[in-house]
Amino acid sequence: MSDTNPVSRLNPMTWPLSFKVPLLVAVLMFTVSAIITNRVLARLEENQEQHLQQLASAYLDGLSASLIPSVFRGDVWEVFDTLDRSRERYRGLNVRWTIVTNAEGKILAASDPAKFPSDTVAEKEVLAHFTDGREVILNEDKATAFLLRPLPYQDREIGKIYAEADIGALLQERSDVLRTLLLTNLLLTLVLAIIGYLAVLRMMRPVR
Repeated sequence: MSDTNPVSRLNPMTWPLSFKVPLLVAVLMFTVSAIITNRVLARLEENQEQHLQQLASAYLDGLSASLIPSVFRGDVWEVFDTLDRSRERYRGLNVRWTIVTNAEGKILAASDPAKFPSDTVAEKEVLAHFTDGREVILNEDKATAFLLRPLPYQDREIGKIYAEADIGALLQERSDVLRTLLLTNLLLTLVLAIIGYLAVLRMMRPVR
């Protein structure tokens, strides 16, 4: 007489071998795929951040070298011209806006003068995203990178560069990789579980 006790059916020891083997294969594949996916994403994130740091440093290096003489002289139009030329040169960084301030913290010029007028102080809500001592700050929730670079001249700070860059493309790439890995691992797990099930059935035929 067959055992119809529901509690007994929940006991893995009572499950048929043809079911336990494919389940074990699926569990092992899921565990391995989870570890691999985590490592791949961690490596991708590390490479993306490193690439962004290098690109941001190149942008700030080139911009600061051109801006320091203009900021020291207080030449607003030359600062505007430098910001305009930097747009074409650093398209890969996808900068939304850039602000150049003087030693007093007033805006000399900005890539978006309508939003950041000259001879005004940037709003505290804008400056709150930047931290002294950190050149690049990532905010993945807002898909934004905040760039900051002091402008030194003869051992004193004559101004600062503030910039905001869109990192939505980097986050989208990370999301696409995660989706691909999950789909691939799911298909592999399913295929191997089916193969395990068929293999066990075939091996059990002589026993039966």
